[in-house]
Amino acid sequence: MTLINRLGTQFDTALAAGHLVFTPSTCVQVHCDGIDFQIRHAPSLALKPQRPKHQNKQRKPFNPFLPPDVNLTVDESLLGTHALLLNKFAVVRAHALVVTKAWASQSSFLDAKDWAAAWALMGQADSQFLGFFNCGPLSGASVPHKHMQFIPVHQGAVDDMIPIENLLESHKNNAKIGSLAETVVDALPFFHRACFIPESVSDFGEIEAAYLGLVKSAFQAIGIDTDASINNDPDALAAMNAAMYSGSKEELSYNLIFTKSWMIVIPRRAETFNGLSVNSVGFAGMLLTKSAEQLEGLQNPGALSSVLAGVAYPKGHMMRL
Repeated sequence: MTLINRLGTQFDTALAAGHLVFTPSTCVQVHCDGIDFQIRHAPSLALKPQRPKHQNKQRKPFNPFLPPDVNLTVDESLLGTHALLLNKFAVVRAHALVVTKAWASQSSFLDAKDWAAAWALMGQADSQFLGFFNCGPLSGASVPHKHMQFIPVHQGAVDDMIPIENLLESHKNNAKIGSLAETVVDALPFFHRACFIPESVSDFGEIEAAYLGLVKSAFQAIGIDTDASINNDPDALAAMNAAMYSGSKEELSYNLIFTKSWMIVIPRRAETFNGLSVNSVGFAGMLLTKSAEQLEGLQNPGALSSVLAGVAYPKGHMMRL
């Protein structure tokens, strides 16, 4: 049985036994800036526990991945370094997590082993996923243990397409961009850096290098030098953090979205906009709402562009270094 089939079977078993929370969502499409956004209304999100803002430092924070829930575990040793789990609070069927077996911070960078584990799932011929990584305190991350997330796409329904994908394909064809070369997709309504991934991937060190290059370039363009963070220089990192967040935060914050064909890095400057929390999938054109008021508000003209610009940076944003 393939991993994608095991995900579906395990999901049905866990759901029937009450080991995960899933509520079918309603989906509304709203056209904005050339993108048919998918706005999902999912009341189950209100049940997801939030990390306390001020935890007792004497008490060890709860980590749902060490050890993982056996009822949500699909593969306990993916390539020996990671585990494949189901998301306990799912909005999409078979929403999967690839987590490191050993402790690693969600604010650390993805490395070649992480990318290899991602491809162990994404690289299967019978599966298509949107992968994403919420990094840093303003990214929408809710668990501090390093993990990537994957939702199945292109399964035949209108609401499981990736809304921005047509823009990406058009840009690739028109701009003649080479594999792993940095680019900016002018049609996307938020600040970013992107690259296209070759059809055959054998060296995940190259994927890691391309991803780190996008992070560095995206932050440099808004006036933030990431060399200290990438090179793990504690003193320089502390100085960079103080300059970046005025001492109020401790890590870079960005979102990464990717498929087998492309990846995009989006720097973050806020976690929420008018009470609406946005994580990586928002930049793929998929937003989640918890209340009818949020759902209605996002259908107002220009609201979607305002949300993405409010939590990221406006399209075309640049700062002189």
